Amino acid sequence: MISVVSRRPDVQVHFDDRWESVSCPVCGQAESSIFLEGIAPNGLEFRLVKCAACDLVYLNPRPSLERLMDYYPPDYGAHEAPNVGLRQKLKLLALRANQRQSGIKGAWQAWPGRRLKPLLGLKVEYIPGGRILDVGCGNGLNVWLYQQAGWEAVGVEPADSAASIARSMGLRVYTGTLDQVRFSSSSLDVVTMYQVLEHVPNPRMVLDECRRILRPGGRLLISVANIECYDLHLFGSTWFPLEVPRHLCHFSVQTLSRLLQESGFRVSHVNPQYLLFRATLNDFRKLYAYLRAQVSAGYLSRREASGKLVVVGIQGFLVKPLRFLVASKREQQFAYFLNLHATRE
Repeated sequence: MISVVSRRPDVQVHFDDRWESVSCPVCGQAESSIFLEGIAPNGLEFRLVKCAACDLVYLNPRPSLERLMDYYPPDYGAHEAPNVGLRQKLKLLALRANQRQSGIKGAWQAWPGRRLKPLLGLKVEYIPGGRILDVGCGNGLNVWLYQQAGWEAVGVEPADSAASIARSMGLRVYTGTLDQVRFSSSSLDVVTMYQVLEHVPNPRMVLDECRRILRPGGRLLISVANIECYDLHLFGSTWFPLEVPRHLCHFSVQTLSRLLQESGFRVSHVNPQYLLFRATLNDFRKLYAYLRAQVSAGYLSRREASGKLVVVGIQGFLVKPLRFLVASKREQQFAYFLNLHATRE
């Protein structure tokens, strides 16, 4: 069990009565062990457990399905108007590099994008006339990028406020979940899900639906945070990708690969995104803010908080890079995000 950053010693873990206990969302096994429990930066107490049968880490108890959307505030990042900044322009350059361009001029124009693809975690190979779906598309930014790159692009988004923003940009985005929209069978060439599967109450059901709507040989691209990431052991309950209680499931390379295979997909490769310095710095800032609040509330002394920051700083900015260089299982231990590329069997 991973240790928590801090917790009031005089308070027992208490869960909102709107939360419910569940079995493993992937295999249905009820038996599990505690993986991590504590208090999230938003003040919610939580418990993550690890399934005894399939090793999936999941939130248990979790908000009931009727109450789940209550935890998505109006200013939730993916639900704001899109900002086409430098990173998005680089993504578009990388996506357009997949189009077949003839001649020396075409090759020269495609070269920068091809160099950028590995850095951006992208490998959406262009299919002339291809149909691509972005599940959980938020404000439609990825749908817009795909459309600009030549795809027939469509999106699905459960929050109508975000889907409305996308539609106001002239994008074809439906409000609802994937199973509610009901695309025709074998009607799509590619389905993408970026940091979406963690939010899904029933991941297997979603992947089964992806398989149904993809043509044989169609591709599925999934990006999730890596629950085995070194940074989780540094930051414990304040680690950003835990995102309590919106993230219901937490995947590793092994658990997601197994689930994809059981759902009728062949995993071609995993593209890890390490984010060694940037992500650690962002999480360190969040830890600092959290500990400062704990000191102000009287739950920690200044000495305890300072000691914690020093230890995490040394482990995160000095020890972590060295361990990364000599790691035998680098992808498993140090990837912050996992981008899995799979093909429908």
